[in-house]
Amino acid sequence: EVVVGGRGVTAAAVPRDLTNVQVIARELTDDEFRDLIARCSAVLLPYERANQSGVLATAFRAGRPVIASSVGSFPEYVDDQGNGLLAPPGDVPALAEAIRRLSTDPDLARRLAIGAARTGRESLDPARAGAAIVAVLRR
Repeated sequence: EVVVGGRGVTAAAVPRDLTNVQVIARELTDDEFRDLIARCSAVLLPYERANQSGVLATAFRAGRPVIASSVGSFPEYVDDQGNGLLAPPGDVPALAEAIRRLSTDPDLARRLAIGAARTGRESLDPARAGAAIVAVLRR
Protein backbone atom coordinates (compact mmCIF):
# COMPACT_ATOMS: atom_id res chain seq x y z
CA GLU A 1 0.00 0.00 0.00
CA VAL A 2 1.09 3.56 -0.70
CA VAL A 3 0.00 6.40 1.58
CA VAL A 4 -0.05 9.97 0.31
CA GLY A 5 -0.85 12.54 2.95
CA GLY A 6 -0.55 16.01 4.30
CA ARG A 7 -1.81 19.51 3.88
CA GLY A 8 -2.39 20.32 0.21
CA VAL A 9 -2.83 16.69 -0.85
CA THR A 10 -6.04 15.86 -2.67
CA ALA A 11 -7.54 12.58 -3.81
CA ALA A 12 -7.64 14.04 -7.34
CA ALA A 13 -3.84 13.78 -7.46
CA VAL A 14 -4.04 9.98 -7.46
CA PRO A 15 -5.28 8.17 -10.58
CA ARG A 16 -8.49 6.25 -9.86
CA ASP A 17 -7.08 2.97 -11.20
CA LEU A 18 -4.45 2.88 -8.43
CA THR A 19 -6.51 1.09 -5.81
CA ASN A 20 -3.65 0.45 -3.39
CA VAL A 21 -3.16 4.16 -2.62
CA GLN A 22 -4.55 5.67 0.58
CA VAL A 23 -4.98 9.45 0.56
CA ILE A 24 -5.00 11.44 3.79
CA ALA A 25 -6.01 14.89 2.56
CA ARG A 26 -5.24 16.91 5.67
CA GLU A 27 -2.44 17.86 7.97
CA LEU A 28 -1.54 14.96 10.23
CA THR A 29 -1.12 15.28 13.98
CA ASP A 30 2.37 14.58 15.31
CA ASP A 31 1.24 11.20 16.67
CA GLU A 32 -0.46 10.24 13.39
CA PHE A 33 2.64 11.27 11.48
CA ARG A 34 5.03 9.23 13.63
CA ASP A 35 2.69 6.21 13.51
CA LEU A 36 2.44 6.46 9.73
CA ILE A 37 6.22 6.65 9.31
CA ALA A 38 6.60 3.62 11.62
CA ARG A 39 4.24 1.62 9.35
CA CYS A 40 6.08 2.53 6.16
CA SER A 41 8.90 0.55 4.60
CA ALA A 42 10.28 3.72 2.96
CA VAL A 43 9.47 7.42 2.68
CA LEU A 44 9.28 9.32 -0.61
CA LEU A 45 10.32 13.00 -0.62
CA PRO A 46 9.83 14.20 -4.21
CA TYR A 47 10.47 17.87 -3.42
CA GLU A 48 11.34 20.34 -6.14
CA ARG A 49 13.00 22.59 -3.60
CA ALA A 50 13.66 22.34 0.13
CA ASN A 51 16.20 23.36 2.70
CA GLN A 52 15.48 21.03 5.61
CA SER A 53 12.82 18.42 6.28
CA GLY A 54 11.43 17.13 9.53
CA VAL A 55 10.01 14.25 7.51
CA LEU A 56 13.53 13.18 6.51
CA ALA A 57 14.76 13.27 10.11
CA THR A 58 11.69 11.39 11.36
CA ALA A 59 12.11 8.72 8.69
CA PHE A 60 15.76 8.15 9.53
CA ARG A 61 15.12 8.12 13.30
CA ALA A 62 12.48 5.41 12.61
CA GLY A 63 15.00 3.44 10.51
CA ARG A 64 13.14 4.05 7.26
CA PRO A 65 15.12 4.69 4.08
CA VAL A 66 14.09 7.63 1.95
CA ILE A 67 13.80 8.19 -1.75
CA ALA A 68 14.41 11.91 -2.12
CA SER A 69 14.99 14.55 -4.73
CA SER A 70 18.55 15.86 -4.63
CA VAL A 71 17.58 19.36 -3.50
CA GLY A 72 18.63 21.60 -0.63
CA SER A 73 20.38 19.78 2.18
CA PHE A 74 18.99 16.35 1.23
CA PRO A 75 22.27 15.22 -0.40
CA GLU A 76 24.07 16.07 2.86
CA TYR A 77 21.94 13.53 4.73
CA VAL A 78 20.86 11.03 2.09
CA ASP A 79 23.78 8.82 1.20
CA ASP A 80 22.65 7.44 -2.16
CA GLN A 81 22.79 3.65 -1.82
CA GLY A 82 23.74 3.99 1.87
CA ASN A 83 20.57 5.11 3.66
CA GLY A 84 18.30 6.02 0.77
CA LEU A 85 18.15 6.81 -2.91
CA LEU A 86 18.45 10.21 -4.60
CA ALA A 87 16.86 11.37 -7.85
CA PRO A 88 17.10 14.67 -9.72
CA PRO A 89 14.30 17.08 -8.80
CA GLY A 90 11.30 16.77 -11.11
CA ASP A 91 12.59 13.55 -12.68
CA VAL A 92 9.50 11.36 -12.32
CA PRO A 93 10.99 8.36 -14.19
CA ALA A 94 14.03 8.39 -11.88
CA LEU A 95 11.78 8.50 -8.80
CA ALA A 96 9.66 5.66 -10.20
CA GLU A 97 12.79 3.59 -10.86
CA ALA A 98 14.03 4.21 -7.31
CA ILE A 99 10.65 3.08 -5.92
CA ARG A 100 10.76 -0.02 -8.12
CA ARG A 101 14.31 -0.88 -7.04
CA LEU A 102 13.57 -0.49 -3.36
CA SER A 103 10.31 -2.44 -3.53
CA THR A 104 11.74 -5.36 -5.54
CA ASP A 105 15.21 -5.76 -3.99
CA PRO A 106 14.91 -6.95 -0.37
CA ASP A 107 18.69 -6.87 0.16
CA LEU A 108 18.83 -3.22 -0.94
CA ALA A 109 15.83 -2.36 1.24
CA ARG A 110 17.43 -4.05 4.27
CA ARG A 111 20.82 -2.36 3.71
CA LEU A 112 19.23 1.07 3.30
CA ALA A 113 17.07 0.58 6.41
CA ILE A 114 20.18 -0.24 8.46
CA GLY A 115 21.90 2.86 7.06
CA ALA A 116 18.83 5.00 7.76
CA ALA A 117 18.70 3.88 11.40
CA ARG A 118 22.43 4.59 11.76
CA THR A 119 21.95 8.10 10.31
CA GLY A 120 19.03 8.68 12.68
CA ARG A 121 21.16 7.66 15.68
CA GLU A 122 24.41 9.32 14.68
CA SER A 123 23.46 12.45 12.77
CA LEU A 124 19.85 13.36 13.51
CA ASP A 125 19.24 12.39 17.13
CA PRO A 126 17.92 15.51 18.91
CA ALA A 127 19.72 14.74 22.19
CA ARG A 128 23.02 14.21 20.39
CA ALA A 129 22.55 17.42 18.38
CA GLY A 130 21.73 19.32 21.56
CA ALA A 131 24.85 18.01 23.28
CA ALA A 132 26.96 19.05 20.29
CA ILE A 133 25.51 22.58 20.40
CA VAL A 134 26.17 22.85 24.15
CA ALA A 135 29.77 21.67 23.61
CA VAL A 136 30.35 24.37 21.00
CA LEU A 137 28.81 27.04 23.21
CA ARG A 138 31.10 26.06 26.09
CA ARG A 139 34.24 26.69 24.03
